[in-house]
Amino acid sequence: CCMSHLRVLLLSPLRGLDPANGDVSYTEALLATPPEGVEYVTYREAIERGHLFEHARRGAIGRDFPPSRGRFREAALFLAQKAVNLLRNRGAFFREPQRFFSLKAGVFDLVHVHVFNCRFFNLDCPVVLSSGAPMPDVYLWGATARQVGKWSRREAFLARFFGTNTNSFHLPQVSRVIAWTRYCSADYERRRLIDQRQLDVIPSFLPSSIPKARQEPPLAPYRIGFVASHFI
Repeated sequence: CCMSHLRVLLLSPLRGLDPANGDVSYTEALLATPPEGVEYVTYREAIERGHLFEHARRGAIGRDFPPSRGRFREAALFLAQKAVNLLRNRGAFFREPQRFFSLKAGVFDLVHVHVFNCRFFNLDCPVVLSSGAPMPDVYLWGATARQVGKWSRREAFLARFFGTNTNSFHLPQVSRVIAWTRYCSADYERRRLIDQRQLDVIPSFLPSSIPKARQEPPLAPYRIGFVASHFI
């Protein structure tokens, strides 16, 4: 039978709002070449349309939507996250912040979370998570194993305390995980974050419309600039 229309909230980094990196490119590739029958809605579009609410942000206290959280709880969450983010800026945790959302009921069929550490207070559809690499491995590029181990233990505690879905540490609301490599899949299995039956290995894709490589070599060699720090 034909694939039914699927409305998917894409919680993935966006150019201009989030740090520019390969995850932003992944978002843009998904938006440019969605699977057949899938309509992606970015988290910025969903917030602007009133279909998504982000908690623990300045201006969130006292808003009518969502009705399930009172002003006191909203203020407490805001202050707690402000304190945690101050510690992040001082190097006590990984750089990635925790984010808290509520969805308007009946709007989305699926939520696709890519690399965000987040929790949903109002959730009426499945959540799929994808991530490029285990988070501790990412930080090993610029820190010692001892430092990364210390940060990892702290992040695991934060994830459980606030109930967030956090790559490599805690996935309480995730129905399915997409791992780009078998190495990443093995990390999920080793940490027992999700049942193997809910884990798929799907390599990161490239759009089919990429121009073919030039057949003839250029007359002059290319010049390549390379700038890096803590390069291993």
